[in-house]
Amino acid sequence: MPLLSVVICTHNRAESLRQTIESLVRAGISRDVHEVVVVDNASEDDTPAVVESLRDTITLRYLFEPKSANRGKGPPLNRALQAGNLGEIVAVIDDDISVEPDWLEAVLTTSREERDYDFFAGPVRVDRPRSALPSWVLHPQVYAWTLSSFDWGPKVSPLRDGGSFSGNHFWFRSCILTPEFVFPAIWVPEPYLLHSLMDRGGQGLYCGTAAVVHRIQDHLLDPVVARNRATVLGETTARLRLVPFNPAVVTARKCQRHPLKARLFCLAQLAKWSLVLAMGVVSWGDAKIRRQVLSAQGIAYYREMLRIMAVDPSYRWRKA
Repeated sequence: MPLLSVVICTHNRAESLRQTIESLVRAGISRDVHEVVVVDNASEDDTPAVVESLRDTITLRYLFEPKSANRGKGPPLNRALQAGNLGEIVAVIDDDISVEPDWLEAVLTTSREERDYDFFAGPVRVDRPRSALPSWVLHPQVYAWTLSSFDWGPKVSPLRDGGSFSGNHFWFRSCILTPEFVFPAIWVPEPYLLHSLMDRGGQGLYCGTAAVVHRIQDHLLDPVVARNRATVLGETTARLRLVPFNPAVVTARKCQRHPLKARLFCLAQLAKWSLVLAMGVVSWGDAKIRRQVLSAQGIAYYREMLRIMAVDPSYRWRKA
């Protein structure tokens, strides 16, 4: 068994995948004690050839997952788990991530020294200065999820209250996985793993020294793409917080204890974000895009919250 397995799920990003693997080589990934597991999620480009061309520099496992990438990252992540023989530590990074030169040392040192913790994450920084980004992206409620940025600074901080780390960069101890665990086929399935681990008493830790860089794809700055992603994010976030019911998640706990207040609050938020959307009609430029993106996420989130509370018995009005 390797000491560390780095799992990379990829779809039609052969050259981006090459850059990610090359950054791991520069960080000191060793052929003897580490491996990279590439899960090709139904790619139609040169992904297999790129993997083959890098076998002389790093220990690589190539897995193919035929289920379409539009079902989210769940199927390829499950493919990696089903393949088995993963390392003592399993790191998951996206195919547009470059790890910093000291990333490997930080991951292994933190995992070795922080034995009370089961899963970890570090900063995800973007490869473009703020001055090179459109102003609508810089809004605090848009920047982090649009660019998959995640940075709590240089500190070490435990994960609390059912929170989550960024899905494009985290790692965990493989011994805490159960054979029946399966990632859901949703857009951002990674928080599901973290919540599942916390259900069983697992603890998460943020490590500020294990940093990576997100190489921003140009399509992420397309307003149409951003609005569509905002809608999916809103719906997915609501499901992750409420289904299945988890008392460790603050939102779920409040919705169960105060069903009427929760529904009234969601209705009020729907009205608020509908007003923001209406204001966008009379706006222009970056202000219009920002309002459209924010309202798309807000409306999708609270609409899905109401739908779940209407059908899930965990949030019914009265106990039987």
